[in-house]
Amino acid sequence: MWQRGRDGHRSSTDRKGASSKARREPARVLPILKISPRVDYAIRILVDLATRPTGWRAQARGIACRQNIPPAFLYKVLKRLQASGYIDVRRGRKGGVRLIRPADRITLLDVAQSLEGPLVLHPCPHPEACALHELWSRIEADLCAWMACQTIADLAMRERKRGDLSRGSQGGSIGPEFAQAPPEFPR
Repeated sequence: MWQRGRDGHRSSTDRKGASSKARREPARVLPILKISPRVDYAIRILVDLATRPTGWRAQARGIACRQNIPPAFLYKVLKRLQASGYIDVRRGRKGGVRLIRPADRITLLDVAQSLEGPLVLHPCPHPEACALHELWSRIEADLCAWMACQTIADLAMRERKRGDLSRGSQGGSIGPEFAQAPPEFPR
């Protein structure tokens, strides 16, 4: 049975009078390219550190809170970033996490490949017989070229320009506790 809804569009109703519109679930969005949580968290950690004054040691707990990263996962990612030579992690009272490579020398491609290996969008078992192989290869090459041009310093600069110091609980930005830099570091 069809009927017109309040919005003027027709919708079917079942025997009990429930509209099919109301029963329909929202369409799922399936990503074509999905960045792994490990790479996403690693980039967010590095940007968080790059927004700090040079040499500043951030507490791991603070990074986890500001970036909304589960602490157990944070420590695994920190270990991988340290093994890749991006950060230094010290434990103890005067410890913390700091960048040891300049942020302008760390590209998104470097980070992704150091954590996940080569970037492959669509592994093709038969490249010579696959009609889409050339298309996927071109998209992959373009994406790698773009990621190789984007640095952690670029992202940190965008983060600073946004000046959004209140998003700490949502992740992706420095938290409000860093709105005032310590007196020994110029702002």
